[in-house]
Amino acid sequence: MKDELKKIETLEEVINWAVNQVPGVYLFSRDGNQIDEVGRSDSNVGACLRGRLFELIRKYNFYYIKPAYSSLEAFLFHCQFH
Repeated sequence: MKDELKKIETLEEVINWAVNQVPGVYLFSRDGNQIDEVGRSDSNVGACLRGRLFELIRKYNFYYIKPAYSSLEAFLFHCQFH
């Protein structure tokens, strides 16, 4: 999982482009070694994270977003990571 974490500076670009209006799971890490927060959106992961963008950028240094095809798939991914 550590290899898939991205630097937090690119988070705004990603939520405005790639994961717009799709369900998904997100992971955040302060140090890149330990996952500090896991969450999901059943409808729009981009909007969910956009509302917390400044908080997340101040709090974490790394992130990972996994888009899903459905809310059920987002739930299953969330269970896998949580």
